[in-house]
Formats: sequence, structure tokens, C-alpha cells
Amino acid sequence: MKTTLLAMCLFVSLSPTVWADELVVTPLQVGGFFDGGFADNKIEHQNYFVGYGTVGGVRTSERRSFFWYHIPDFEGEVIDVHIKLKMAASTSLIFGLDPFDETKKDPTETFQLGATFTPGLEMVRSDLTTDEAQTIFDGMNDFAVADPYVFSMSEEYEFPFTTEIHMNAFGKSIISSIRGGDVTITGWMPTWSHDERLDGEGDYLEGDELLYGLSDIPGIVPPPELTIRYEPVPEPITALALLMGVGLMARRRR
Repeated sequence: MKTTLLAMCLFVSLSPTVWADELVVTPLQVGGFFDGGFADNKIEHQNYFVGYGTVGGVRTSERRSFFWYHIPDFEGEVIDVHIKLKMAASTSLIFGLDPFDETKKDPTETFQLGATFTPGLEMVRSDLTTDEAQTIFDGMNDFAVADPYVFSMSEEYEFPFTTEIHMNAFGKSIISSIRGGDVTITGWMPTWSHDERLDGEGDYLEGDELLYGLSDIPGIVPPPELTIRYEPVPEPITALALLMGVGLMARRRR
């Protein structure tokens, strides 16, 4: 009888009594920075497109995006972190032209999720100098926190659609270590390349090469959620069962 009870106690003590829980966090602010020292970080412009575009015949430089989150305090092991980004329309996914054949498109384009040491409060400052903004831009692609997310011309995309990008072990460790604080996630387009070719009328052959364009449409494009899945700390009953098992084992030996 004692042996049976001991086995039951040990089974309870060694069996997992935790379950996956999750936190869904919306950003405090979203925005971007252009190469050249221009901050696109106003609260009224929550856009997270990356790459570059042409507006009114004027070319932009490369743009990188940022997502400022406050991570709630929680206890447990982080098992998954992912962000959801929305492609609102066909103009949200523009493949560049083939560098050698203007009649063809690049077969793939890549989005990279990253992180930066620059605090969110610094990212959204309205009085950044050109040099300060350029320094922020330069540091936005220093730390990749996920595998590259690849879009392919061979796939048929039905707009709108949402991409779910999962962080790697490094990214999860950042989220785990920042609990109760803020984190600045970044995004950029590694496959971006500036195309200066012109057609016969003086217009650019490639007007845009970007991902997630039109990503700040109120009511249509939701704020990009960051979801954290974790295993909570085991309940106290687990430790109690273990102590019972140890106690019964000692009693049986006596």
C-alpha cells in the first residue's frame, strides 16, 4: 500500500502541471526612419512599410520600421513570440525589377524582423536632429530576432492577408529578459535595392520596391499585435507532492 501511494506521489510530482498561456500586446507606437536622417515617427502616422517608393516623381530613400511595445511582467518560460503584420492591398507587396531584365520582377523579396537598443521614447522624439535620426536608422538592422520572411512571385496572394512572424531563440530571450519593461522591435527589407533606371520619358522604371505599404489605414489595418506564449510557474501542489513522496520514502526505509 505504501509503495503504491509512494508511486502515485512521485507520478504527480514528476508530471507536468503547467500549461501554455499567452499575452497579446499592442504597440505603444509604430513608425519608421528613412536613410538620410529623416524620422517618420509621428503618432498620427502609424505606418510600418519597409523598402522605398516614389511619390510625385520623388524617390524616397530606404525606410525601416519600428514597433514600440511594453512587455507586461509575467512568470514562466517563454516558448513562442510572434508578431502579426497585415498586407492591406496589392500595393503593399511590390517586387523590384530584375536588375538585368526590366520586363521581369525579382523572384523573391524578404522581410527581416529585428531589435534595437534605442528606447521607444527616443524613437518617437519630435526634436531629433538629422544626425540623431541617422544613427537610429543605422542601428535598426543590427540584431535579427527571427528567420527572414520570404515572399515569392511564384505564390498567389489574396489581399488582404496577415503574415505571422515567429521570433528565434535570440528574440525570445530578449522578450524574456525585458519583462515589465519596453522593447523596440524593428523591421527592414534586406532585398531592397535602389533602381535608378529610367524609361524613354524620364520616369523611373521601378517606382516602388516595398513591403507592407499602406499599413496605417484606420479601421482596415489593425495595430500589429505581439503575442507571447509561455509556460507559467508550476503550481505549489507539485512541490507538495514531491515532499510527500520523499517523506514516505524515508519512512519506508526506517
